[in-house]
Amino acid sequence: MADRAGERLAAIVAAGAALQGGQDLQAVLGRIVAEAEALADAEAASVFLKEAGGGLKATVASGEGGAVVRELRLAPGEGVVGWVALNAQPALVADPSADPRFTARVDRATAQKTRAILAVPVLFKGRLLGVLEVINKRGGGAFSGEDVPALEALAVLAGAAIEGARRFEGLSERNRRLDTELARATLEANEVRVRLESVLFAMEDAVLAADETGTVNLANRAAQFLALEMGFPEPLGRGLKELLPQSGFAEALELVRASASARGAELEWSGPSGVRAFAVMIAPIRDREGAVTGFVAVLRDVTKFRELERMKSAFLNTVSHELRTPITSIRAFSGLMAKGEAHLGKIREWSAVIEEESGRLNRLVDDLLDVSRIEAGKKLSVVPRPIEPASVFARVAALFAARGTAHPLKLDLDPDLTLAEADPDRLEQVLTNLVSNAIKYSPAGGEVLVRLGFVEPASMRVEVTDRGLGIRPEDRAHLFEKFYRVEGLPQDIRGTGLGLAISKYLVEAHGGRIGVDSEPGKGSTFWFEIPLFHGEAS
Repeated sequence: MADRAGERLAAIVAAGAALQGGQDLQAVLGRIVAEAEALADAEAASVFLKEAGGGLKATVASGEGGAVVRELRLAPGEGVVGWVALNAQPALVADPSADPRFTARVDRATAQKTRAILAVPVLFKGRLLGVLEVINKRGGGAFSGEDVPALEALAVLAGAAIEGARRFEGLSERNRRLDTELARATLEANEVRVRLESVLFAMEDAVLAADETGTVNLANRAAQFLALEMGFPEPLGRGLKELLPQSGFAEALELVRASASARGAELEWSGPSGVRAFAVMIAPIRDREGAVTGFVAVLRDVTKFRELERMKSAFLNTVSHELRTPITSIRAFSGLMAKGEAHLGKIREWSAVIEEESGRLNRLVDDLLDVSRIEAGKKLSVVPRPIEPASVFARVAALFAARGTAHPLKLDLDPDLTLAEADPDRLEQVLTNLVSNAIKYSPAGGEVLVRLGFVEPASMRVEVTDRGLGIRPEDRAHLFEKFYRVEGLPQDIRGTGLGLAISKYLVEAHGGRIGVDSEPGKGSTFWFEIPLFHGEAS
């Protein structure tokens, strides 16, 4: 996805450079259609220009039926294209036959079938010039929402280019006003250039443009910062290969030079902030004759994306292990029970193991479902109601006592804190997660202290303290992220990295906050605070 986004951006930048200064209107329109077809990966494209009566004329069209389409005129508001012109809004149509705006007149005239449509208005300073349309995604399927902003960006450049070409044609008939009109056209072209440069310089992706020799002549702000980190105070005037000497970039650049088509590459670079990964898209800049006159390189920092992929891979491996362990125990002990050869004491012992492992399996599935809902943007159910906090804490203590944990669980409850508003099940879930973690990371027999108290202005504070391994500062910053697990732990300490992320979500859903205080080798205190009362807003 990062490669496709970079390729589109590079294509738009290259198209803008190619369209700038075009003098022949038909040539400009032809180039717009070609760029639109390539940008949207469409089978055909066309530009409909607005006529004096409000209708639309397909001035330039590509594809098998292009010659027939160029003879067609659309009445005001006719078809999807007419609707776009009338409303000055884009239209994305996945199934034209089911869209009331669609007219089959064009299909009948061309003997073609329109399967998908994307049309955007072509404007110049708020004035409608026409409509840019692409039809039928290559390989089947429909155009996506990602195609819309790309085609709209091309339409912005197309509007300026069409207006510039029209004005240039008019200049030949008005020689006496040549200087004035040319100055105005130049000013407008500069405005477009300045606007485009403003967009480029505001982007988070690094953009470098170079001439045909590979010498950089444009670098946006992100590229300048990146070059500075690489030890180059000023990227302008330096070669692309000098700025990006990493393996793979030079080869990709030469492929672009030889094929005159875009190429992607992935680079890694070690700097002050550590190892960073970049998805790079290199595209040629061509003149109106198609000759390569330069290159544009777009670098997207995908370090976090790669790290997330690594974390998810590690998470899947961990979950596989966490699922396999209780399933193995359940199968083994149920198999022994099925033989019917054991005495009642053994059967009871094995049943207790099966029940414990089933509960562990159920908790893991619940965590996976909760995270799945959170990632899908769905809210977990949190329904605060009046509760006695001490009763929730007592249930959690009884739960761990029943599990036969070797870690003493000590409760320090404020006797004056007798009433609060919270979801008791979710509060118990958070507390269970924190106590489980404390036991997991504590030495054998290490005490776990659970403290409940009151903090100003009117909140309940819960602390779970262990005397275990402690947490390094670099890990504390990521503890509440999904899938994150501290590296370098003993192999017998297991976990999915989900419990703290879910706990953070549930605490914040109560309007509270969660955190940790820890020092390596001296244990940790996980704490959270939630308002005691939510009022009518709850």
